[in-house]
Amino acid sequence: MPITPSERFFALVTKETEAHHGNVSAGIAAAARWAAANLPVYAINLILTTPTELWALRYPDTHDLYVLQRCPGGPHGNRHLEHTSTAGRIRARSSSLVDRRAVVVASERMDEDPAWQNLRSGELLHVGPDQTATRRIVLDHPPRHPLTLDDLGSHAAASQQGQ
Repeated sequence: MPITPSERFFALVTKETEAHHGNVSAGIAAAARWAAANLPVYAINLILTTPTELWALRYPDTHDLYVLQRCPGGPHGNRHLEHTSTAGRIRARSSSLVDRRAVVVASERMDEDPAWQNLRSGELLHVGPDQTATRRIVLDHPPRHPLTLDDLGSHAAASQQGQ
């Protein structure tokens, strides 16, 4: 089975993280900068988690990538997490989040909470073990070799359009 572009990018993130002495944020930023300078890029929306941390990157602004810093019980203060995408394709539920805060990352707003924010193009989100979220722009320019839907094969183009 051939290696996917996502697998290749993850290998680059791993290599760059090792080169940055285990700093995952620096590894993701370096890998994304290298890809933006050297590869044809349509979109990189990355979500990486460990048991205690989360990173998310949106680049460029081809697709949305939303983040919600959810207080315990959500905006009403007494509800578990019950998220469903507009099209009904994605569902997330957690009864534990009645009394726990959380950070949720999704390709679309998953409920009516007004606190959903779209990451900016080139923005890297890091959520630490204490759920402190930091955001910073790690790429402030478009890819050197941008791809369009017309540049992709029909199968790849359909997948980028949610078909």
